[in-house]
Amino acid sequence: MASFNIDLHCHPSIKPYGKSFNGTPGDNPSDKSKKNSLWYYDPPKGLDKIIQKFVKLTQFSQSNFSALAYGDVKIICASLYSIERGLVDLNFGGTSLAADILANFVSGIGMNRINFLQQNTDYYSDLVNEYEYYKKLDDVKITFRGEGVRKYVLVKNYVHLQELIALNEPNTEVETIYVIMTLEGAHNLHATRPAELASVLSNADDMKCWEHKPFFITFAHHFYNDFCGHAESFTDVIQDWLTNQEPFMNTGINAMGWEVLKKLIDNTDGTRIHIDIKHMSALSRKQYIEFLKRDHSEEYSQKQLPLIVSHGSCNGLNSMDNPNHTPGLESTATKMYNGEINFYDNEILELARSGGIFGLQLDERRIGSKQYVNEVHLTFASKTKRMHSNSKLIWNNIQHIVQLLDQHDLFAWDCIAMGTDNDGIIDPINLFWTAEEMDDLVQYIERHAFNFFSDPAIVLKNSFNKIPAAEVVDRIFYSNSIEFFRKYFK
Repeated sequence: MASFNIDLHCHPSIKPYGKSFNGTPGDNPSDKSKKNSLWYYDPPKGLDKIIQKFVKLTQFSQSNFSALAYGDVKIICASLYSIERGLVDLNFGGTSLAADILANFVSGIGMNRINFLQQNTDYYSDLVNEYEYYKKLDDVKITFRGEGVRKYVLVKNYVHLQELIALNEPNTEVETIYVIMTLEGAHNLHATRPAELASVLSNADDMKCWEHKPFFITFAHHFYNDFCGHAESFTDVIQDWLTNQEPFMNTGINAMGWEVLKKLIDNTDGTRIHIDIKHMSALSRKQYIEFLKRDHSEEYSQKQLPLIVSHGSCNGLNSMDNPNHTPGLESTATKMYNGEINFYDNEILELARSGGIFGLQLDERRIGSKQYVNEVHLTFASKTKRMHSNSKLIWNNIQHIVQLLDQHDLFAWDCIAMGTDNDGIIDPINLFWTAEEMDDLVQYIERHAFNFFSDPAIVLKNSFNKIPAAEVVDRIFYSNSIEFFRKYFK
């Protein structure tokens, strides 16, 4: 079993940092009863679950530090994110009061935060303020009545992480969460709209000098960022009625984008920020992989520039140029959501060969087709049976990756991890609502792994891919991420 759990992508600060704008923006109190505290505990209640089930929105907090502690999630990649204007300036009503109420219902960040974002033209300054928000309780011990003492600490690099673990873990009286900074969307480097290259590069240089420099950055996000095309990430009502993702969607990387990307991965001074390919359009992802093979061939072949998917799912298709199921993988592939925001089999192979990592997200809209999601949802069954069935959504992605890599004679178990995207406005798997249920998910994935290896109908051609079920969950929830940090978080 895993020593503890690791999440490669979550957003603990989105809701509480937003709520801080109801008072002093950026105030992060140690009192966990305050909604602007990173420790504010807000588990889903009856109405929350009804809203989530029928409207597919999470009104509750998923990755607050209290929930992380309850789920034994002790290392997180906390994604900083200045919310894009397109999410708060809606097609319906623009910036009217009615539209603001609707935007707040969708995001849960607070009306004052929405009004700020609607007027803000400087994403980078807002990003810096969110980073400062985390720093205010860095290494601050907080006493929880009846639960002992807890704290979180910000991590600079892998060596620092190991030092912190060696220092803190022997002290069982203080429970510690280790926080690695990451970034969602290169739009966060904008100081103006549209982006100005000189300003963006200057902000990138500034960010690379932070004490807790972001480990990696999703280069794209929900809307066009002046750098590259993005994949469609909204569907149904949000896509068709409330927002407009269409401009430059599915396009490639432009000239300014290449300059920014090269600045981020430049390691001349040892301050490289790795690129997370989630949210990039399929064409942009293809161009980036070709660029690494061509212009950074030595680093790529020596696994120094890994492909990163911090929070993703499989789409079950062979490649962008051959959007059909890979022969032999139909049993898992046909259960996938096949949108281009998810990843093709050829991309997963490239990721594994590059020494990369694939964090599995917990958004039901992404991890399975509508038909399969409805199939695994059992209405009249015990909670245990429902959790077992619902967790098949994650296992199907794991099995697909493993069988794909095994087909190509690759070790299949060292590139899969967890990247929940909790608090990223997701539709979580039913009964695995928050970080608090992470330990439960570990147990059900281990059951699926045991059943997988026990099924005579499933054949893995390479004996090195037949490992104990306990090792499967240790790798996915813990050791693969630790090893990835060791290699690249410098």
